[in-house]
Amino acid sequence: MRARTTISGLGLLIALGILLPAIALAAGTDSGFDVRETLLPNGLKVLTKEIHAAPAVAVWTWYRVGSRNEQPGITGISHQVEHMMFKGTASLKPGQIDRLVQFAGGRHNAFTSFDATAYHITLPSEHLETALRIEADRMLNGAMDPQELVREKGVVLSELQGRQNDPEELLEDEVRSVAFRVHPYRWPVIGWKTDVQAFTHEAVQSYYRTYYQPNNAVLVIVGDFQTDALLALVRKYFGQLPAGPPPPPVIPQEPPQKGERRILLKDVGTAAHLQFLYHVPPTRHPDQYPLAVLDAVLTEGKSSRLYRALVETELAATQASYLSRRLDAGWITFYLTARDGVPHERIERAFSEAIERIQAEPVSDFELQKAINQVRASLTFAQGSLSGLAQMIGKMEVTVGHREMETYLERIRQVTVADVQRVARQYLSPDNRTVGWFLPQGPRPGQSGRPSAPRNDIHRAPEPPQMLEIVAGAAGQPTGPVASPGGRVVRTVLANGLTLIAAENRVAPSVAIKGYVLAGPVLDPPGQAGLSYLTAWLLTRGAKAHSASALAEGLDFLGASATVQAEHETVGITAQMLSEHFDKVLDLLAECLRNPTFPGAELAKAMGQLKTTLHREADDPRERAQRELFAQLFPRDHPLHRNPKGQPAELDGIGREDVLRFYQSGAGPGLGGTGIRRMGAVASRGICDPPPDARGLDHHPPHGGCAWQVRGYRHAGWERDHPRQPGLLPCLPRQPRAGGRRPGEPPDEGPAGAGWDDLRRV
Repeated sequence: MRARTTISGLGLLIALGILLPAIALAAGTDSGFDVRETLLPNGLKVLTKEIHAAPAVAVWTWYRVGSRNEQPGITGISHQVEHMMFKGTASLKPGQIDRLVQFAGGRHNAFTSFDATAYHITLPSEHLETALRIEADRMLNGAMDPQELVREKGVVLSELQGRQNDPEELLEDEVRSVAFRVHPYRWPVIGWKTDVQAFTHEAVQSYYRTYYQPNNAVLVIVGDFQTDALLALVRKYFGQLPAGPPPPPVIPQEPPQKGERRILLKDVGTAAHLQFLYHVPPTRHPDQYPLAVLDAVLTEGKSSRLYRALVETELAATQASYLSRRLDAGWITFYLTARDGVPHERIERAFSEAIERIQAEPVSDFELQKAINQVRASLTFAQGSLSGLAQMIGKMEVTVGHREMETYLERIRQVTVADVQRVARQYLSPDNRTVGWFLPQGPRPGQSGRPSAPRNDIHRAPEPPQMLEIVAGAAGQPTGPVASPGGRVVRTVLANGLTLIAAENRVAPSVAIKGYVLAGPVLDPPGQAGLSYLTAWLLTRGAKAHSASALAEGLDFLGASATVQAEHETVGITAQMLSEHFDKVLDLLAECLRNPTFPGAELAKAMGQLKTTLHREADDPRERAQRELFAQLFPRDHPLHRNPKGQPAELDGIGREDVLRFYQSGAGPGLGGTGIRRMGAVASRGICDPPPDARGLDHHPPHGGCAWQVRGYRHAGWERDHPRQPGLLPCLPRQPRAGGRRPGEPPDEGPAGAGWDDLRRV
């Protein structure tokens, strides 16, 4: 008989983002891909796609200019112009672009890459015209004010200094500068410090005039609009802008590398790093497809070749890769962080042996299919929001043309085992690589050594679901689902106290899960900081029916991900998968959370990885600053004063019995008696209608009965048996407010005075 599992009162909030099929790319077919292309007389290419999943729209403006277009002496000027584009136009003062977007309920940003610069605005569709006005205005009328340039140069120099203080980023720049000797890809996008310091107003203005013109731009608009009416607005704002002369071509081409190149970098730091860069052909080359599959075989997931050869063997703490698909010949780089005490030579030897193996022995059919599945899933997840889809369309257009989206997955499916072995032999040869070693020379003087909160990866955050009016039932009382008028959000509280929010988004056929337990490192026992973090980490590293290796293989084959991580006051459960794999992933996740085994070998690996993570974060000035901020804000006896990941000395005293006791304790961080074992209750059988005998629901949401499956699936017998606990953290006395307007300073100018006479506050 299965033992009854229980729910305590710390509380669990689960958010399910249900993303339904919307475009053919996600489904992997060519039919139905309906991006409409319009070319204005001035050369501006406009790409539009209607998606009426939510009353929102994403506007991306791409310029075919990046660090690739620069020359020695003005490296980083593309990025500098990007900064200046937010500093006003002839009709908009500095700061007014920000206010206009915020007033419209939107958000915006930009980035500069090697090949292009992109500006993006996402906002309610009723304010679409605001985005078009902004982008048309600054396409030709950027102010490029000299005083603002001085300020923004300071901002860029600060960014550059921060990058130089990060050992991994510093090594990356150095490796690429050695690998490329002729092509502009050899310098960083942000530029060299001496060049940024020397930028003049005349140089920035001239560069802007050369590349910012409609015939060098692509406008991508995705969301809730009627195409014909939208194009009328586009012509209204962009149609009268004059075309400019064609920008100068990029002439330098990198010659073939004829022997291995190496760089040894020594600097302050506590973690050791290795990087291996190999040259690959341009994006348009047909070998990009087998290279993408090869990349997945080597590095995607915990069942990948390099993860098993380097991380599982406790040689490296982390491994990652970056396949840089560029207009000109690009590169693929492999990034390794050494485990404490492991020499560089040993890691490089193991890495080289893994590469030689894939060159000598063909990958299995299972590995090939797994990699293809992973590429498909990654592509689907990337287009899971309006902005993400618009970004993908634009990125494709400025490199290979947006029609590549129609055939990309089919080309990936055509990759064979022989293709993977061929490109591994052709491009991953020692003569085609540049090797970089970073040897840490100890912490920076004055560095506290207290590592900060978890290091953030650079990724596109998904857009939040369209949250409409939600009426909650009484706290802690079971209620039926409450849906928004459009059926986009369903909220229900189950009889056991679990709160479920299911949000529908029909942009892509994927499902995202985010669950929170009101607990976490703030409840670590005295002297055992990091216990909650370790316990959460180990939940997906072995269960009764699946070993850690089998779990990783099962998730990776589906192109899915599932993680559990402690986050100060909570333990977060995150999973992402294709809609068709929802049941399978939920089965694996439920097993991990309800029946973990906490193998001793996995604890030892996790301990080593965590210690290396502490060293990496101690080397990152942003992370150190955040950690120091918490240390200064909270007194020593406050739970938020300490590092949630602990300190090496405290971690050394944690054993398997401590982890197991912590998981099972109802007073712990919610990993056992307090609730994460009941995470298996949060499951949906996919997007389908509720069966006729579904009972207990007062309302069936449109487009499927996910709330019914959640209520009736995998949670029988799970009940509340602990009273809800009060707040976990002690209150601090209110600090006196600092700042505010200076005497005599006028209030901020609102959108009504933003420079467009017909914009009024409503």
